[in-house]
Amino acid sequence: NIVDGEQIVLRSGDSLLLMANDGDGTSLEDVDFNFYNDATGELVDSLVSTGGSPDESSKIQYVFEREIASLTVDTYRVEAVIGGTAHSMWVEVFDVDFGGAPSTVLGFQREWTPVSLPSEVVLETDSTISLVESIPEQDPRTFTLSVGGTGPQAIVARIDSDQDGIAEVGEPIVDITFAQAITQDLQRQSRMTVVAINPDGSMLVEAALHLDHVPTDLSIEMNIVRGGVSFDDSTITRTITAADFDAMGNYTYYMQMVGAVGGGLCHEITFSQGSTVIAQ
Repeated sequence: NIVDGEQIVLRSGDSLLLMANDGDGTSLEDVDFNFYNDATGELVDSLVSTGGSPDESSKIQYVFEREIASLTVDTYRVEAVIGGTAHSMWVEVFDVDFGGAPSTVLGFQREWTPVSLPSEVVLETDSTISLVESIPEQDPRTFTLSVGGTGPQAIVARIDSDQDGIAEVGEPIVDITFAQAITQDLQRQSRMTVVAINPDGSMLVEAALHLDHVPTDLSIEMNIVRGGVSFDDSTITRTITAADFDAMGNYTYYMQMVGAVGGGLCHEITFSQGSTVIAQ
């Protein structure tokens, strides 16, 4: 009821059922609803409700969007003009975009920068997640993230209603995402099998990566750092993506080693999600 002069917090894209009530449960007739950008005073929208009965037809449902064409509205002032008198309420609109679900590699920390996370929003996480904001008040906000458990772990964005920097039960939830650690089967990955010995004494060796979780935007760069060793295509650098893994999280590859080289087939592995390095 706009006559009450409330202040309400909404997620972008949520709607309110608006009415101007005279106090007896009946919506007033022929009410002009005006929607202003509270920061600029610009009129965003205007609607008319023909009331006079307590049913749904006497109310207006309005969807509040933070981005309207080229205009950004953080707070709407909703004005109802009744008999020449203006009554107002305020609607704060928040838009959170995590930019997808972040992944880590078990045992490693990574940098995580959500696409859009206003300072009025605080994050609440499952207990297995460590999430530390690198530089408070920086925009965009950046965190150091690590995940200690297996499976998806929740990160919940809440409106910091009392601005104390602490996520509290009862504060409105704006969005939720799930972080997950990639676990490597290091025991299986350490096994390398000679599958062929060439006439010149060089060997073809089979190796594999075994992951329990393969994000769709995962890429892995492998670099061989030992002389006399290369991949089976004679290169020393290879980039693989999620599409290269089978349904069980396995990727098999081959390296060739000249016969005179002793010891292991030393190669470095760097994990990235999108453009962000998450482990190396």
